[in-house]
Amino acid sequence: MCLAAGMNDYLSKPLNPNALKKILRKWLHSSEDEQTTSGNTVKGIDQDQKDLGFIEVNNGLLDSLSGESVWDQEAALKRLGFNEELLSKVINMFLADLPQQQATIEQAIKVHDYDTAAKMAHSIKGSSASIGADRLSLVTKQLEASCKNEHTTVIEAIMVTFEIECQALQECLIRHVE
Repeated sequence: MCLAAGMNDYLSKPLNPNALKKILRKWLHSSEDEQTTSGNTVKGIDQDQKDLGFIEVNNGLLDSLSGESVWDQEAALKRLGFNEELLSKVINMFLADLPQQQATIEQAIKVHDYDTAAKMAHSIKGSSASIGADRLSLVTKQLEASCKNEHTTVIEAIMVTFEIECQALQECLIRHVE
């Protein structure tokens, strides 16, 4: 929709500070010089924009994640301008919020409130991607889609993987901030 409306220079979440600076410079400079932008293309589409497709649960969601680490510290630092102190603060906030978010999803699914579960999965998807936890982001992306479509058997299978990924990520992040 965005591209069809002529919005061909957008940034998806999680925002990359360098990409944001680049786009701002481009457009602030363009408006000052009244330059045309025809022919410009956006290169370097980020991970969230790639078509990941639907992962078949019976083939194992964990199998699709096997090549990725639980947490990519370098990606997290890059997103935060290589600011270690800020990374520690963000990780601590993430660790403080995740248990309640997990409980909210579990309770929502238990009472068949898939809309609430999908919204919370969406929130975790974004925050985990922002800190370089692409595995959890991918799992919550699948959980969000399954909740929106109320695929109960798929939701049950993904929840097992969700719990495993949350536990593994928490352990990894706690080791980092200690």
